[in-house]
Amino acid sequence: MPFESQITHSFEIRQTPSVGAGGRTVAYWVAVATLTGADRRQSQTWILSAGLSAYELTLAPLGVSAPVAELLLLSDQPLDVRLGVSTAAIISAVRMLQLAAQVSSIFVTTPSNTTAKVLMEAVGGSAAGISVSLPLS
Repeated sequence: MPFESQITHSFEIRQTPSVGAGGRTVAYWVAVATLTGADRRQSQTWILSAGLSAYELTLAPLGVSAPVAELLLLSDQPLDVRLGVSTAAIISAVRMLQLAAQVSSIFVTTPSNTTAKVLMEAVGGSAAGISVSLPLS
């Protein structure tokens, strides 16, 4: 069954006179990444134990021959995230990650003192294509 997905990301910066006092918007950007032609999807929620190191999140039926094209990863605790098997690059203290990129594997490390609830939505496939509307165009 074919899938389409869309990531709409808005980013707003407000200058505030004090914490929680509202303020004025000084920057506001909206970007949209639209995925078409996807034929695979993975949607899963995990409760991961404290102290896990490089735990692989299951992307199947997505993978090397049919990579993820859009990914949403949410967590209630900060995670260290590594994308791909051979990369040493780690993104630290991740709570929300939205990607429009080819991903074939994802590994997470949880905090040492608490469990983490993690939600992942991934869509892709070998014929998936992404278009991005840039706020500057």
